Amino acid sequence: MRQSSITLFLILSIVGQLVLSDESDYQIFSHKTQRDVSQVAAFRHLSPETLKSLEQIKSGSERFSFEMFTQIAELLNSVDYDFVISPFSIWCLLVLLAEGASGNTYTQLQKALHLPDDMTPIRTAYKQIQNQLIVNTPTVEIAVSQALFADENRDISVEYADTLELQYQASYIPVHFANTNAAYRLINNHVRQVTRGKIQEIVTVDDLQEAQMMLISALYFKGQWTTPFNQSDTRQEKFYDENNQFVENVNMMYQKGNFKYAAIKDLQSYIIEIPYGKEDRLCMIGILPIKGVTVSKVFEKLAGYSIKRIIDELHKYDDQPADEDSEIEVYLPRFDIQTDFNLNVVLERLGITDAFNVNRANFAKASSQPLYVSRIIHKTIIKVDEAGTTAASASGATLINKQTPTTFYANRPFGFMIVERTTNSVLFTGQVRRPGLK
Repeated sequence: MRQSSITLFLILSIVGQLVLSDESDYQIFSHKTQRDVSQVAAFRHLSPETLKSLEQIKSGSERFSFEMFTQIAELLNSVDYDFVISPFSIWCLLVLLAEGASGNTYTQLQKALHLPDDMTPIRTAYKQIQNQLIVNTPTVEIAVSQALFADENRDISVEYADTLELQYQASYIPVHFANTNAAYRLINNHVRQVTRGKIQEIVTVDDLQEAQMMLISALYFKGQWTTPFNQSDTRQEKFYDENNQFVENVNMMYQKGNFKYAAIKDLQSYIIEIPYGKEDRLCMIGILPIKGVTVSKVFEKLAGYSIKRIIDELHKYDDQPADEDSEIEVYLPRFDIQTDFNLNVVLERLGITDAFNVNRANFAKASSQPLYVSRIIHKTIIKVDEAGTTAASASGATLINKQTPTTFYANRPFGFMIVERTTNSVLFTGQVRRPGLK
């Protein structure tokens, strides 16, 4: 019997909004106090079992995030390439795939995604995280959408479709793939709507020739800096590579303020937190390796670290009053990155191989007819400018001396993460090596 294929698409968009806000109406809380209160308020109603599963999801998706970043960075190291991915969205999409998998296909997905043996508690906890990620305020917006496009003439398991729809809030959309033009319009219209028109096309007519089922995960993020950079302070400056050789000129943004900043010895990096909006829920964490250390090497170390440890280290001295002596000077280049990846090779390096093999793939829970994954495509756009972004103490950790002026000067390759702090979810992560004159 001929194997039919599944194509998985990740559609992710981050856009900027050039609006400067009046800071006078921002609520005055210490970061630590507001962060702790928001986490408690978000999950106080959950049972101990669900909270345990929540931690498994956060830990598993985080480890997967850093492992995937490291693999991509290694593959792209020779081409000096900027990239951005949404590892949390990729993780979520592969969880949907795992729900339909059996045998060794499931085992490989389970291991790579760091899933427990029993998926039942994961489903409950997953919904809690997804609900937390839906944000719509004047300064921050997150929209999450997942969809299963299945051929209306194929035997897709009702139980599988119901699990995706009821447990993961993924829309089940029947489509007639034989009518490629109609299927093309339906899928791309869905993508345009979710990404607010930022991604116009995710599939071509040729992509649909062999497709029988598609899983799509879309994440849209728009964030305005809590304290925007002043455009008049942006200057052209030199940007260097990891060997301190000149690469190109960049538009370097600048501001001075009370940012959370730490030098973490275990990561061989300087870390800064730049918050979005008024709610103190989302932030960009900038990761600047010390000279001589590559971004990929730092993310390799992050796989054995944790976002919580980084956040805790950044907020270690929150109880101390802020003053001029504690201000940080921030130099950050504008950057605009678009990536379009076929993730098959990366995922195979992480141990997911059978899913792509026409003879070994086992998706018996999804369909009584044989299926395999033809490709997983990941498209992402990020734009960072003056207005914002489009898209326990650790051993060996030290805080930079706040008695002297401190500078986060990103004039060489650096990494970044966009983190939702109530769940510590890494929504986006990437590296900047050639920002150019954006």
